[in-house]
Amino acid sequence: MEEQPLITAEGLYHLNGKKTGNWGIFCFYETKLIIYKSSQLKKTRGAFGAIGALVAQIVDEHKQKNNPPDFVIPYLELDEFSIDKSLLFGNGIKVVLANNSSIKMDIPPKYYYEKIAAIIKTENPNVV
Repeated sequence: MEEQPLITAEGLYHLNGKKTGNWGIFCFYETKLIIYKSSQLKKTRGAFGAIGALVAQIVDEHKQKNNPPDFVIPYLELDEFSIDKSLLFGNGIKVVLANNSSIKMDIPPKYYYEKIAAIIKTENPNVV
């Protein structure tokens, strides 16, 4: 049986403090975070309406089944998990790995932060 994510979210992600980002799907499991790069249609679904959203969903589901994820981050490799505040891009959630690389996820911390923190702290209580 395939493991199901505890929390799934979508949004932009920025690597190592870069201003530009990629659209992604974030899957939080019991022991790891998996990030899949999402299709370009997700960004423009308003222009294509319901049909564009449906096509984007089908493309993303196919990618998740057939392609390896872009990032697999075990919670034991995290040094920091925090809310990242930005006037330009809005608030998000930031993870810093042991090698000092970072990923900022533009997902609303008001809704996700406490839930994700509880999952991560269960696996890695040393995360700040």
